[in-house]
Amino acid sequence: MGLVSTRLRPWVEVEIEPLRCIVNHDSVTIEVELTLFNSGSLPARAILLEAAILNAGAKQDDDIAYFLANPVGAGKRASSLPPLKKAVVRSKITTALKDAQQYEIEGRMVYVPILAVNVIYNWPTGEGQTGAAFIVGRETQGARLAPFRLDRGDGIYEPLATRPLEIRLRA
Repeated sequence: MGLVSTRLRPWVEVEIEPLRCIVNHDSVTIEVELTLFNSGSLPARAILLEAAILNAGAKQDDDIAYFLANPVGAGKRASSLPPLKKAVVRSKITTALKDAQQYEIEGRMVYVPILAVNVIYNWPTGEGQTGAAFIVGRETQGARLAPFRLDRGDGIYEPLATRPLEIRLRA
């Protein structure tokens, strides 16, 4: 009879660096650099990254939980990420402006996006998933980020910053 260790597995962590936000008459696009790190002891294989822009607001926790619990699971997969190695991926995530929940603050129309990320991967004896969500905005000197102004029309915002949210998934 053989001995099977449950510790032998990959663990893919995800970090996000927002690069810029582009607002135009019909969409909001956030350009990001995602860093994947395999902190486990086996290679992560068939790695799939999924990302979505969600709205900050009263339903944000439900929207994030739904996104993390229901990965699409389709798309181009990276072949492998060895243990204790990093991979950097640049991406653009877009949402329709009509789907962006706008708020009026002091007579200004603003938008506060949340970027949710799912990383799905496998190894010979199992499957794993890492999920995280981040508020994206413009850096301030305080704890909160500044929202994006939508009442100014088309624009590009950079540099950007994020704050991680508490809802995470590591399975």
